[in-house]
Amino acid sequence: MKAPRPAVRVFSARPVPAALRRAAAAAARAAGPLRGPVDVHLVSDREIRRVNRERLGHDWATDVCTFPMGERFLWGELVVSLDTARREARARRLPLARELALYVVHGVLHLRGLDDRSPAQRAAMRRAEAAALASLAKKKGPSPRR
Repeated sequence: MKAPRPAVRVFSARPVPAALRRAAAAAARAAGPLRGPVDVHLVSDREIRRVNRERLGHDWATDVCTFPMGERFLWGELVVSLDTARREARARRLPLARELALYVVHGVLHLRGLDDRSPAQRAAMRRAEAAALASLAKKKGPSPRR
């Protein structure tokens, strides 16, 4: 019997289209094997700045914060700025779901142990992100519209 896939739960205090919730969950799975459930919180720039300040000691908004939990019931938690994803998607002329997927993939890759502090680590992270996004595109077909 095949083991069940770990859950990917997507939360938001604001209404978020179901397609974006599905895109976030699919992106988490595309980043590689999950070692347990992952919670993804879609928040505003203001909220991610608060989280970043209170939990990481950085007083600025960012695209994604990753919190490894390492528990059987919760492998990790991602806090993703939907405001930043919208702004960057517009600026880069990409679908919002694609930009959001990048942030979720990046966060899950951090959970899997990849880092991006040195140039070599950043290059490895970018390669892993590209591979995950390519596999996601193959599974889903064309990216959903904004």
